[in-house]
Amino acid sequence: MDTITEVFHIVPGDNPDLGDYVNEQPDEGDDGFYDVSIISPVVLICHGAYLLLLQAAPQLKPHIIFRTFFEKSNICPPLDYGPINAVTGDQYVFWPALLTSEDAADYLDGKSDEEALHEFWRGRGNLWALVRPDRFPISETSLDRIIPYQPAASVDSECQLLNLPLEVLILICELVHPPSLYSLMCTAKTLHSRIAPNVDRIVYSHIHNYEPWHLPAGPFAIPGGSEETDWWNAEWTRKIGISGDSSSFIHNAPWFQYRRACSHSMSMWNRIRIWRVIKQVEERAQDFL
Repeated sequence: MDTITEVFHIVPGDNPDLGDYVNEQPDEGDDGFYDVSIISPVVLICHGAYLLLLQAAPQLKPHIIFRTFFEKSNICPPLDYGPINAVTGDQYVFWPALLTSEDAADYLDGKSDEEALHEFWRGRGNLWALVRPDRFPISETSLDRIIPYQPAASVDSECQLLNLPLEVLILICELVHPPSLYSLMCTAKTLHSRIAPNVDRIVYSHIHNYEPWHLPAGPFAIPGGSEETDWWNAEWTRKIGISGDSSSFIHNAPWFQYRRACSHSMSMWNRIRIWRVIKQVEERAQDFL
């Protein structure tokens, strides 16, 4: 397996539908032309997905990936790539057929342009699976303060969480799914006053431990290995006016509002889809690890 390696800078050639790909920066002795048709011993992974793979499953080295795809493909069911087909919702891509299916008229019938576009991108069209998975919703993140519903003061006496030390309360809140954290904060006025000053710290810890796909992958020692972190740092610097590396934003970014924005981001939807595919590959590769 020493001959299995990574090759970067690969782009579609004149006939990519026939497996024709070329290397924009070939090494010495490499003619730069590749056949990646279905019969070729090649695994083609988009660069953005490969960065995610290095983050989600760093033990999947090139020879492990190769063996998993070529030795397990006939004995395992197909990988579930999610709804990447805009027509049928299954895993076989056929984007040009977007408006050729029998129910295509349903996308447009009686809908405004805005409603039709919503259906294309976020509804049955599933075009969100075409969105780059590395465009974190930083610009969409609100910097507004959280102004929750204020319950009656009498509710406080019934909330057992108020009897916990603050650090214990924070540890419990870090286990709560961020969209549910707001509801928890609204159950008691005093509870809100204890959680709100720590909400960004709480949500960052939850993302870091349980939803790492919402954080950038890298930097890695490969071509373009710092693309995500570079973009992430530049966007946060532009958003909150603090420069530095990724660690500089841990204590300054509005993580609660950022996580809210992630829920509506098509880029993050696609990122989660790719992450799930990687985890399927990782599970299949256990025999080779």
